[in-house]
Amino acid sequence: MHLVSYLIPLYNKEEYIVEAIESVLKEASEELDVEICLVDDGSSDSSLTVVSSLFGEHPKVKIHAFSKNKGKNAAFNSAFEMAAGDFVCLLGADDFLVPGRTKRLLDETLATEKSVYGGLFRYDNDAKATIEKVLPAPPSYLKNLLGSSLSGGCAMLWKKDAQSVFPLPENIKFEDWWISFFLLKNNRVAVLTEPVLYYRLHAGNDCGTVVPTQDSVAKDYARHYDFFSAIKPYIKGFWPNLYFRKSVALRDAFFGRGKLKYFLYFPIDVTWMKTVSFMIFGTSFVYQAKSRIDQLRNSARLRLKSSL
Repeated sequence: MHLVSYLIPLYNKEEYIVEAIESVLKEASEELDVEICLVDDGSSDSSLTVVSSLFGEHPKVKIHAFSKNKGKNAAFNSAFEMAAGDFVCLLGADDFLVPGRTKRLLDETLATEKSVYGGLFRYDNDAKATIEKVLPAPPSYLKNLLGSSLSGGCAMLWKKDAQSVFPLPENIKFEDWWISFFLLKNNRVAVLTEPVLYYRLHAGNDCGTVVPTQDSVAKDYARHYDFFSAIKPYIKGFWPNLYFRKSVALRDAFFGRGKLKYFLYFPIDVTWMKTVSFMIFGTSFVYQAKSRIDQLRNSARLRLKSSL
């Protein structure tokens, strides 16, 4: 029987954490076992009290608590030190699993002998409804340099792969891109083209909104610079360096720091077109135009629907 360790960092998620934990515990079967390694990151709400009262004596739940807030990656690192499983999964305290996902990922992981990423459902917490299905793209080290294309909460990692990326740098504000960067670089990624996670969208998300806006993208892009600094020493070769520069150029152009040399960062693709658009027209104009186009599309859909 294989043991799968779920790492959960917990910070002020009293409203969601019980559903997250219960969704993992339901995954245990005669074929696989699960454990939860949960680290409370100095929560100021009742998160730790809720978890301790309901699961403090549960044999499959390990609980540790920081006396003060240290950050999500510090909590992940501590949870990983607690993990005894042959396989490791990361889970946000406000997300929950698609039933049966652990076995599906485990079967694929064993078959491919690589760590495996599945897809997700974007779940609108206010509407209590799934609004979108997002499936993983084929593994591509170069394209992943342009933006984090694989969600850590959708992955199952071999323990040896997890050991190659842990401890996570505590100065970067997210873990997904760090993990996928090294796994793709080392050709250690396979994908499962089906959703395995409900990614909950609510006001307290680190990133991700029901409808992305200029402000939400700015918040996300601003966090990327620490990541770029962290991975820069590991970028080797002409094409990886080019794609890395394209990725930085996009963020710079978004924040109004575009340079003429960015026009030379070929090939022409979506990232290049976004970068050039931000440089020529300005970020605010681009997002206003996008909003207007979206409104026209929605109006057209409504007119078409009413005419049927």
